[in-house]
Amino acid sequence: MKITIEISNLDIRKRIKQFTKGKYNVDMIFKLRDSECIKIYFRNGKCLNEKILDDLIENKPDEGIVEIDIIDEESIKFYIGEIEKILKANSIVENYTIDTKNKNRFFEEIGFMNYLALIFEKGFNLLVRYKTLYINVDGVGDMGRALSIVKAIQHV
Repeated sequence: MKITIEISNLDIRKRIKQFTKGKYNVDMIFKLRDSECIKIYFRNGKCLNEKILDDLIENKPDEGIVEIDIIDEESIKFYIGEIEKILKANSIVENYTIDTKNKNRFFEEIGFMNYLALIFEKGFNLLVRYKTLYINVDGVGDMGRALSIVKAIQHV
């Protein structure tokens, strides 16, 4: 569920307290007037970038908007469906997995909301962390195609 709020109408401290009380998975994207974009991520009620959050609370911007994406079961189903559409559009109908749990040790090597392309004889193996999902695609082909898939996933 995505919500867009004017920053001037948002009590950041109150909203943050709400997200840290439960086991929420939330993406907050602050789009400021000077085209600056600040991203804050919560996973299971824990902020993944505390320093950026502290700076934001201390120096609250006056103008701009914040997009709040609360990632619940319905959101996960939506994201999985959209990612499957992207893969099918790239002629990938099998040899991929989309999980909510980390089942591949290589995911530990890549940061949150990032990707890793591994080169094998059969082509690239693509690992993407997106929202709360772990996406593993075998035999992507070439690097250009792998990057095209990553870019499409990141714009869901």
